[in-house]
Amino acid sequence: MTCHNCRIEMVKAGFYGKNRVQRYKCQQCGKRFSEPQEKPFGEDVRLSPEKVAMILHCLVEGNSVRGTARLCDVEKRTVLNIPKLAGERREKILTEKVHNVRVRGLELDEVWTFVHCKQKRIRPEMEHVSGSTWRKLSGSCGWCSR
Repeated sequence: MTCHNCRIEMVKAGFYGKNRVQRYKCQQCGKRFSEPQEKPFGEDVRLSPEKVAMILHCLVEGNSVRGTARLCDVEKRTVLNIPKLAGERREKILTEKVHNVRVRGLELDEVWTFVHCKQKRIRPEMEHVSGSTWRKLSGSCGWCSR
């Protein structure tokens, strides 16, 4: 490991913490550093990988944000940030690793809903803001090998 300050080789200078993280000391400037630790979402999250997995598991199982925050003993904002970071990380990995995938078939689906009231209950003054609406959503696709 090299010093961030002097750019020279550093020597081992003991351990710290319950995980016994290796510490280094620069012989020239005297600064001390620890070896970099692997984090689930890079430098953005200071939680342990087990805690991040627990938060994601609770959310996937259908727990509320507040309930997940209570169960995992973290702030509500942290619970809201973890899925966002997970999505960004997933997108980065997929753009780096998945290329030239041929699609055999694509299934599309739509969703019907209503705004304010159903179509048969609309009064003339409500026509421009109420009634049935359709939204097209893309569904799943069939993958095939290259």
